[in-house]
Amino acid sequence: MINEVVLKKYFCEKRQDYTVLEILNLEGAENFNIVRQSKIGILDLKKNIVGIEFYNNNNNNNNNNNNIKKIELQIMKEIFDENNIYIFDFNDINNPKILNKSLIIENINKNLFKFFQNRNEFSVQIHLTIYNLKKLISKKNYLEILLFTESPISFLFLDIYNQKFNYEKKIEIEYLINTLLIDEITPLKLIFKINEKYLDTENIKLNFKMDYDSNKMSKTLLISKIREKLNKKMWEKITFNLEIFGYYILDKNNFQIKEIEVIKILEVDGRKYREYFKIDLVKK
Repeated sequence: MINEVVLKKYFCEKRQDYTVLEILNLEGAENFNIVRQSKIGILDLKKNIVGIEFYNNNNNNNNNNNNIKKIELQIMKEIFDENNIYIFDFNDINNPKILNKSLIIENINKNLFKFFQNRNEFSVQIHLTIYNLKKLISKKNYLEILLFTESPISFLFLDIYNQKFNYEKKIEIEYLINTLLIDEITPLKLIFKINEKYLDTENIKLNFKMDYDSNKMSKTLLISKIREKLNKKMWEKITFNLEIFGYYILDKNNFQIKEIEVIKILEVDGRKYREYFKIDLVKK
C-alpha cells in the first residue's frame, strides 16, 4: 500500500486523445438543456508548450429561446471548426498563453469568401460577426479565460502536481471561476484527498470538493457582489449556493490522467444551474 505519493506531470510525447461529455441544465424562468460531446487531442511539444486540437463536436441543444440556426452562431461554429488547433505556453501555469493567435486571424482572413458564399442576404451580419470575433480573439487573455476558467480543459490542466498526497492529508489547489454574475474572475479552493479504496490498484483516485478562499474571496463578499450585480437591496432576500465536486483517476506508474468527473451546482434567486463534465482517456 502506498501511504504517500508526489504527482509528477505526465509528458505526452505522442498525441493522446480524450473524449469530453458536457451536460448543462438550467431550471428557472428559462429552462434549457444542452448536451455536448467532443474530442480533444493533446501533444507536449516541449516543456510547458502544449498543442491542443478540438475536433468531432456533436452538440444536442434543447433550448426554445436560443435558435442555434442563427447566422451569427453558424459562422462562429464554422470559424472555430476550421481553426481548432491551439498552441499553449504553460510556463506560468496560472496564466497560460495562446501562441498562435496571429495565425488563427490570418487563416480567417484567407477564407473570408467561404463564409459569405450563398449568404448574400446575411452579408452585414456575417461581416459584423467575423469582425467582432477577430477582435475578441486578439483581445488579451480572452480565449485563455474562456478555456481555463471552468471549462473541461481547465480541469485537465489544473496544477495538481508536485504535491504530497496521502490518505490522511488534504491538499488545497486554487481554482478560478468566471460565471458567477460578477465582472471578475473568482478564486476558489478545491480540496483534494486520495481515495483509500484505490491505493492497492494500478490507479490513483483523487476526490475533490470546493471551498471558499476567505483570503481572496469569502462567501460573504461573493454574495455581496452578486447582490450588487442583481441590484438587490440589503434587506431583500437573495438565495445563493455553489457546489463543485468530483474526482480524478490517474495511472499510478506515470501519473497520466485517465478520467475526470466534475459536477457543478449553482443556485441564484430561484434559478438552478447544473453542469456535468466527464473526460475519458481514449485507449490506443
